[in-house]
Amino acid sequence: NAFTACLPSMSSNVSRATTSTASLEAIIRKGQIRKDKMDVYPNPANNNVRLSFVPANTGVSKITLLTIDGKRIMEINNGVSEAGKNYVKNIDVSKLVSGVYMIQLNTGYKVTIKKVVITR
Repeated sequence: NAFTACLPSMSSNVSRATTSTASLEAIIRKGQIRKDKMDVYPNPANNNVRLSFVPANTGVSKITLLTIDGKRIMEINNGVSEAGKNYVKNIDVSKLVSGVYMIQLNTGYKVTIKKVVITR
């Protein structure tokens, strides 16, 4: 399996994120990971939220963090995501106030939204 990791910069920018990709085709074939799935953890979160997804189709993906009333806080263009690969995005939420937020994943053919709670 191939693995690529990008380490976060030391800036305090709220939109700081890291990306990891790993080919999980064998695991997916065994049914252990379902394609087209999105997980957000930990939830509730404190300083970082990890978004994990395995797209069913290859295409451009974008992650958007929204307030519960729909105000856009952060947008991360994830580039082209290949079908069947697991993508993990670590999102720094340490500058956000406590509350309920939504993470939206747009993979070009599908939009998935998950609720995340930030606690201080």
